[in-house]
Amino acid sequence: MKLDNLKTFEQLVKDNPELFTENKLKWLARNRDRNGLDKAFILIAGKFHVDVPALERALSERNAA
Repeated sequence: MKLDNLKTFEQLVKDNPELFTENKLKWLARNRDRNGLDKAFILIAGKFHVDVPALERALSERNAA
């Protein structure tokens, strides 16, 4: 994980409004242990950040299965 790869929910929604909403990301983060995305969400100072490459890898692995 590189710090340059981390984005807040707001940044990710702004960059990809057709893919994500803030509520969708919150749901994914809350259920990260059950949906296999635990490596994509990092909690820093009480705020979730998304490791974008880890999220892309996890989603592509889930979709390939």
